[in-house]
Amino acid sequence: MRLPRAVVHMLCAAVLLFGGCSLVRETAVTMDSSAAGVVVRVNARVGTVNTMHASGTLAIESPTMSNTASFLLNVRRPDSAKIIIRGPFGIRVGEALFTGSRFTFYNALTNEVVRGDVLEDGMPGIMDLHIKPVDIYNTFSGTRAFAAGETVPDSFMVSEKKYVLVFLHGAERTRYVVDPESFTIVSVQQISSGGGISLEEEYAFSKRSDGIFEPETVRILRDDSAVLLSYERVTRNTALDPFTIEIPDDARWRSNR
Repeated sequence: MRLPRAVVHMLCAAVLLFGGCSLVRETAVTMDSSAAGVVVRVNARVGTVNTMHASGTLAIESPTMSNTASFLLNVRRPDSAKIIIRGPFGIRVGEALFTGSRFTFYNALTNEVVRGDVLEDGMPGIMDLHIKPVDIYNTFSGTRAFAAGETVPDSFMVSEKKYVLVFLHGAERTRYVVDPESFTIVSVQQISSGGGISLEEEYAFSKRSDGIFEPETVRILRDDSAVLLSYERVTRNTALDPFTIEIPDDARWRSNR
């Protein structure tokens, strides 16, 4: 078993993912929302999720490794999350806890604990994947929202029966694709000044009998690495136990700040 350097940048936050996945199931919908209206409806839907418990599988592909593992994720909005990564036979590989602006990461393979600021660059990576830790609340939970300050896009259109919104951030831009039935973000691309895609996220959802859309897969592509989360079980807005991490007494400690 050859598992990552650390647990997802932390998943960095982990991680994330998905070319070729079928997106939200389509039905006949009316494409009559304004650009600002799309942003409001997407963020409002995300705002209805206060807690989330999910489990499933995590697959990592990079030039140096190809691994699969299982994950257990708990999210309490707006800024608390815990994720556990397990390898074959349920062996714990790593565990990460996010509370406010701080993170605690335990690497079971090296018996090392790292603490630091989620907004700094000192967070360990896992499975060759490095993403901003703050994205774990959106990406890993499959509840992607528009970033703060993204209220009116610089470009808005309808393409292939989906809304496309582009926001400029200096010389770079972020391109979102939104499904008009569920008002979920199904694709995000961060595009550099030269036109290259530095980060890509893809989300696939399934519609339950009660009309609720649940995440099926999340795929993150960054540089030459890809991460795919496949959800087997998802529950939302239920009570969660306090978030803690089991750390052995003989673990080595390191602080990034």
